[in-house]
Amino acid sequence: QASIKNASRIDNAAENIYNVVFYFLYGIIVQVGLFGFASGYQIILGVFALVTPLSFALKGACGKYVEGAMLILNRKPYQIGDRIAIQDVPSDALKFGTPTWFVENVDLFTTTLRFAGTNEVATVANSSLAACRIVNANRSPNAKVKITLRFGVNVDKEKVDEFNLNVLQYGKDRPREFLTEIELSATSIEVQFGYVEYVLSAQHIESWQNMAAVWKTKVELTMHCHELTKELGMTYTTPALPVQLYNATIEKKTWFS
Repeated sequence: QASIKNASRIDNAAENIYNVVFYFLYGIIVQVGLFGFASGYQIILGVFALVTPLSFALKGACGKYVEGAMLILNRKPYQIGDRIAIQDVPSDALKFGTPTWFVENVDLFTTTLRFAGTNEVATVANSSLAACRIVNANRSPNAKVKITLRFGVNVDKEKVDEFNLNVLQYGKDRPREFLTEIELSATSIEVQFGYVEYVLSAQHIESWQNMAAVWKTKVELTMHCHELTKELGMTYTTPALPVQLYNATIEKKTWFS
């Protein structure tokens, strides 16, 4: 239903443009037919004499309009109902996802968006979106979630393997949530702080369009890992850092010194 609504709005806007071009050319042909080629030629020159200054005055706005229209008609990066994220092209992708917007309305000039976090509504010119990187959550299949874990360096390999088997079984018991097996991999060893950092990664059966289901699964998996680390005695405690105390001498001065 959203796709039909989106297509109908774009088709109506494109039809209006085609009508303007058609009736403009049709009017020129009628003038030539009624008054002859010489008179019609003079009329055409008068029309172009009127349009030429306007084209120079409005070339920036016209260029942006065409750029925005090509974004919607040619690239078609989103449609009504899609969850999207807007970023600068050179910027790096965020590790844990980006703030998202819902597409409320689309035409050839503007796009109306609703911020997913607060339901705030904004209207953006399509030309300003043409140079952006648009991430479409509805077209991004099977969301990947990652959880960072820290185990102490004194935790032996047998406990890590037991933790991993337990988490794998947790994923197998929920086939409607996880598409693939949950993977546990070590990413860094911080001997100074006494921990080994692991990343738990899993692929959800839903896309980021259904963010509520994805985050619910991630929270439940995080809580399961927290309880499992306490049960296996793998909880990492940050070591106390030395504190250096010193007596700062404050020199007092009078106004004439």
